[in-house]
Amino acid sequence: MQYQSMKHMNMLSNYVFSFSRRLFVVDRIPTKIAKHLILFFMLFSGSLLARPAPQASSTAKNANSNVKKKNKKNKKNKSSKKKTKKKFLGFHVPKDSPQWVDQDTEAAKFEGTVSTQNQEVGLEGPIPPTHKRASTRTKVIKDRSGELVWYEPSNLGNAGGYSQDFGDLFTVGPNSPWSASKELTDVLMLRVSTLRAYENANPGFIASRLVPFFNANRVKLALDSTAATWLSCKSRTDQNSTLNDELVFIRSLIAAGLKIDFISLQSTLSKNPTEEMKCEYPLNKRIRDIARYLKTIQSNIPQLASTQFGLIDASLAKGDAWVARNLGVANVQKLYDQLFRSLKKNRLKLSYLHLDHPWDSISEFRKSEPSSFADIAALQEYLTKQKVKAGIILTSTYSNSDKQFNTRIQQVVRTFVRKGAVGRHFVLASWKAFPRSELPENPQEPASKPLTSILLEAASFLKRSY
Repeated sequence: MQYQSMKHMNMLSNYVFSFSRRLFVVDRIPTKIAKHLILFFMLFSGSLLARPAPQASSTAKNANSNVKKKNKKNKKNKSSKKKTKKKFLGFHVPKDSPQWVDQDTEAAKFEGTVSTQNQEVGLEGPIPPTHKRASTRTKVIKDRSGELVWYEPSNLGNAGGYSQDFGDLFTVGPNSPWSASKELTDVLMLRVSTLRAYENANPGFIASRLVPFFNANRVKLALDSTAATWLSCKSRTDQNSTLNDELVFIRSLIAAGLKIDFISLQSTLSKNPTEEMKCEYPLNKRIRDIARYLKTIQSNIPQLASTQFGLIDASLAKGDAWVARNLGVANVQKLYDQLFRSLKKNRLKLSYLHLDHPWDSISEFRKSEPSSFADIAALQEYLTKQKVKAGIILTSTYSNSDKQFNTRIQQVVRTFVRKGAVGRHFVLASWKAFPRSELPENPQEPASKPLTSILLEAASFLKRSY
């Protein structure tokens, strides 16, 4: 409603006033005051009717446009993330709790040079790239199993051997010489042959040192057994004696108060008999020995109902006598297929498999070696699909000093993490002359690098990464 002039407004108010006298009791109010009230009411109501609809301010418009732009940007980012996932060329990684970690700065410290066919050059300087890297940022997984870091003391290259400070590993209390690295260790694996030999040389060691150690620490116990290896190469009497000795020893550990969480069968598939044994040891005999060991131990010791049984195997690294050196991933998978089928028929199973693949057998470090990180990853992925936990033995076969062994271990660990390997167990071990000792974890001598010192550095990196 629009009003042209005050004259028209005044005329209208007179008309309304004369009309309202008939309807309302206006006579009681003075005429002049009544006219002003009616005029005021008309002006107020007219301004409301004539007011245009409210329009959005410039700030509101800007806010709306910003929200639209942000939504478009988020959609683009989501689509680009999906594309990058499809283009990822690294190792397969399980989907549980992914987290981006940049490992290149750490890995660069330990990159070495590739060895020639017959001669190994120094470890200074970077490794020449043998393939294109997909990404410098690697997706890794959070470890929730409590089985990530394993540590096996050295036997110094001798069956039943041990270092001079082996017994000091089991010191309980604040004076423990490897307290920091022990806190990072999930599983302590001990060779059955070493435990027997040390107990014989130090009677009462198991009851007085070993049991209190595991009671005071959260570390799990794993046994490394060779009882199943070459079992079929022995006489029937010796076979029964070997299995009976194993039963007696494991029962004695349980009776002393130890809980055995893992039992690993050492190299039954990949270790060949000595020439003196004059024994043909084909695949079917090896599988039969594994099945017989599992059935004998599990059926006779009910306390091992929750114990996980696994296998340590070097088939990918060194091949086998009944086929040829360098089996390749496909042939090793067929070998494992046959093993798993046979065990399943006998209602037996392996919970984990540790690939014995030393630094010296990886082609990225030594050109003469056929197996690469990609081969190890493919085999680990295959094992994961078979619902068998995959692991890797961290070791070096031909290191000629503590320092060189350490450099190679740190190099392998960082390369595995950077490439996103799916293995869930990392087992630090040595069965050669180096390192020469287990302790201390913080050595004062620059040339000395005990195994717990190597463990502390590698485990710290793994715990930060997973």
